[in-house]
Amino acid sequence: MEEKLKLAGHSDDVTGFEILPHKLLSNSKGEEEIEVLSCGLDGRLLSSSVQFPASQVHHSTIMTSRYPLYSVSLVSLHPSSSDSTPMTHHVCAVGGQDKKISFYYKVCSASERTQWNFLLSIPFSCLWVKLRIEKKEEEAERERKRKKGKVESKLQTLQVFFATLQNTSTVMLQNLSLRVDGLVVTLEQGPIHQFQPLPHSPVRTISFGSTENQFFTGSDEGIVRKWNIDDSSSTLVGSHQNDVISLISLVSKDGKAKLITSGKDREIRIWIENTVKRSSSLSSSSSTTFTIASFPCSFVPRCLQVIGWREKSYLLVGGGDGSLTIWNFLSDNEIEMVHKSVVISSGPVSSVSYWTDEQGVLGLFCAGADHQVHFLQIKNL
Repeated sequence: MEEKLKLAGHSDDVTGFEILPHKLLSNSKGEEEIEVLSCGLDGRLLSSSVQFPASQVHHSTIMTSRYPLYSVSLVSLHPSSSDSTPMTHHVCAVGGQDKKISFYYKVCSASERTQWNFLLSIPFSCLWVKLRIEKKEEEAERERKRKKGKVESKLQTLQVFFATLQNTSTVMLQNLSLRVDGLVVTLEQGPIHQFQPLPHSPVRTISFGSTENQFFTGSDEGIVRKWNIDDSSSTLVGSHQNDVISLISLVSKDGKAKLITSGKDREIRIWIENTVKRSSSLSSSSSTTFTIASFPCSFVPRCLQVIGWREKSYLLVGGGDGSLTIWNFLSDNEIEMVHKSVVISSGPVSSVSYWTDEQGVLGLFCAGADHQVHFLQIKNL
């Protein structure tokens, strides 16, 4: 593993970052560009644009707060194939101890891109924030375009999931009406829904399920829950022996729900859903259980990311010891560590992500206690 760059220098710990899809920012010279959005305890939301292969880095500050920022989330609205001038609209949300979650947008095309522009803010401090575009709205929009021909604007629903600092045990969901009209993006606020687990325990991580009306949460009491958005109900998936720190929702090879979690108990766990059917002469019913496979670590696995590279799947893990480890999937529910490097010597890794270039080289991103976003390259494992 070779470290190539240090990006987005903050003056305090980096708490989170997002990467814009690189293919949407390719320029006419054949160079590629990645934009990294990072937030930190210094209260800044930064943009760092990296050009390859020249490796030139350009920094800009999107916003500055007097209070620490804890979380940033990004969604991209991809153009339809019928658009004469395809443009991709990016929307990000950032929040923390500041008494608001702020939204910004940026528009990119093959030839140009705008700066990040402020959209609106909602009056909540937050522990974390996560964005999702409601897919059924996209499908309805495509149907309207098919029936009526080209329309001037696109209306979609942006779902904003967050937990406030005043009530960290409740997951909040606010639907925002997102309208796109050329280079202009507007948001309108909608109602807020609450999802409150029992027992009350701070929710630290969230991941969206394989269906539109599902999501999963992990909490400080080690509890993993599956939620139904339609009726606000939840079912217990299982638990760690200590706080759940990170959670990923996937689909297994045979189409079953699959979760990967990590906890302060120094374990990575893989959960695969099983439906058990029961029948009698009078009725039939079914229940859902999860099989568990546990993998102990010598460190606290703080953040997870699944990587698809060279027709294989890997698990990228950021550690509490400042390490970056890569695990190979031997099967749906079995992993083994194939690489470990200590990247941050001064404390834990808080966030990880990845990118692959057109030559198939794997690029890894991680950030944490040393105030930097690191970019590393791997050619072989």
